[in-house]
Amino acid sequence: MWDVLVDPLYAPKLYRDVLFMEVSPLGKGRVGQKRTAMARAGRTKIEIRGIVTEATRPEKFVLRQMPGALFTVYTEDFRLSGTGTATEVKADFEYVVSLEYIHDALNIALLENAIAGSLGGFLKNLKELAELRPI
Repeated sequence: MWDVLVDPLYAPKLYRDVLFMEVSPLGKGRVGQKRTAMARAGRTKIEIRGIVTEATRPEKFVLRQMPGALFTVYTEDFRLSGTGTATEVKADFEYVVSLEYIHDALNIALLENAIAGSLGGFLKNLKELAELRPI
């Protein structure tokens, strides 16, 4: 599960509205890695910027907002623990949408709904992808 969680190539599969993600430096998530995701909100493209602030395999992965883009505050905090043959994942998402970024281009209520839907499906998608077995 850890490998799916920290690999930016999975982002479009984990978050329903993410179109693609660019990272620097390339590779799986590690402290200091910067991530820029392009996503959609209805017919509008939005940008999300973050930086990995903690990556302790296989227990904790934290991503925080970088200045600019869609959010003024954004944190993803994942904690993983083994429970027998399974992995338990606890996730906390905190965000505040930047009204300066969206201007009048988007309806804030619809945007909040889309964000909640995307984050809500994240854990389900993570579980499904982590359980896939290679052919």
